[in-house]
Amino acid sequence: MLAPRTVTAAAFLLSALGLAGAAGCSLLSGLDDFELVATGAGGAGGATTSTTFTTTSTGTGGGQGGSGASGAEDCLDGDDNDGDGNADCADTDCNAGYECVDEAPAEWGGVVLAHRVGLPSAEPAPPCGDGSAPAVYLAAPAGAPSCEACSCSFSGATCGPPQIACYWGNVNCNGFPELTPQASGDACISNPSLPNASPQGSCRVVIGSQATSQGSCLSVGGGMMAEEAWAEEVRVCADATGGGCAQGQACVPRASDDAAACVVQAGTNACPAGWTATEIQAYEGGQDDRSCSGCNCDVGTVTCTVGAYTAYDLDNCTGTSIPVSTSCVSVTALADLNTFSLRPVLGTPVDGACPSSQPSGAVQPVGATKICCQGP
Repeated sequence: MLAPRTVTAAAFLLSALGLAGAAGCSLLSGLDDFELVATGAGGAGGATTSTTFTTTSTGTGGGQGGSGASGAEDCLDGDDNDGDGNADCADTDCNAGYECVDEAPAEWGGVVLAHRVGLPSAEPAPPCGDGSAPAVYLAAPAGAPSCEACSCSFSGATCGPPQIACYWGNVNCNGFPELTPQASGDACISNPSLPNASPQGSCRVVIGSQATSQGSCLSVGGGMMAEEAWAEEVRVCADATGGGCAQGQACVPRASDDAAACVVQAGTNACPAGWTATEIQAYEGGQDDRSCSGCNCDVGTVTCTVGAYTAYDLDNCTGTSIPVSTSCVSVTALADLNTFSLRPVLGTPVDGACPSSQPSGAVQPVGATKICCQGP
C-alpha cells in the first residue's frame, strides 16, 4: 500500500473546490492514500490544534456485476438453469433424456416413473431421483406350483403259487378239469391223482400267482419346486416433473426399455386414455398358499406276475419236463405209466402304485394397484 500523503485543510478545500468546478460537482476521485490535517491558532495561551483524516484505498476496480444463471440445465425443476431462455423440456439440453407427456388425470395422481424388474433379481432397488426409496409393487402372481417327481421303493412282497387245472381225455383243456392240485409254495406235487387209463391229457394255469404279503414301501420326492411367487417387481418413483411443455403437459424422464412415465391408482380400474401403452395389474403383496401333497406309495396295489408250472414225466419232479403256462399244453407224453408230477413256478412281485404329488393353491394377491404407462 502506498504511504499516506499529508495535506493541510486549506489545501484540501482548495483542491476540492477546484475539482468540483472542473467536474461540475461530480464525485471526487483519485484521492487515494491521503492524510488531511486541519490547523488553527489556539486561544490566548492555547496551543495550536490540528485534525488528521487518513483514508486508504485498496484499488480502483470496477463494481460487482449482477448474479446471472450458470451451470447445467436441471430438466425437472421448472427453472432456466443455464440461462439460455429455455427451461426443462423446452431446452435442447433435455431432449435426449426427457419428454413432454400429458399430465395425469386428477383421480390418478401425478406422473411417476415405473421401473420393471423380472424376478428373481439380484439388482437392488436404486433410490429415486430425490434420494427416497421407491415404492415397490409385485405383478404376475404364481398359480399352482410344480411338484417334484415321486420315487417309490417297494420291498418284502411275496407271491404264492398259481392255480393249475388238468384235463384228461383231451389235449385242448376242454370240459371240466379233473385235476386241480393245491400247491404249497413252490414244493413239488408228486404223483397226483391220475385216471387208471387215459390216452390223452392237457393242463394250463387258470389263476395266476397272488401276493401273500405286500411288503412295505418308502417314497421320496414330491415336494414343491423352487419357483418365484411373483414374476415381476415394479419400482415406482414419484419424482418431480418439470416444465417447458404445452399446456396440460409435464416434462418427465423419457421412456426406456424398462422404465416409463406412468400413472398409478389403487384397484383394478381400466387405464385412462393416453396411458394404455403398457398396463400392469400390480399388488402390494399377497399370501402364498401353494403346496404339494407329497408322495405316498400304495402297498395295497402290489401284485404278482402270473407264474407257471413245470410238468414232469416221473414222480418227485424228475425226468422229462415241459413248462405249463396259461396256454393249454398237452401232457399226454408225460402222464403215462402212472407217474407224473408238477412243480409251481411262483410269480414275482410287481411294485404297486406310486402316485404323483398333487399341486394345490396359488399366490393370493392383496392390495390391487393399477399402473398405466405411456411406454414399455
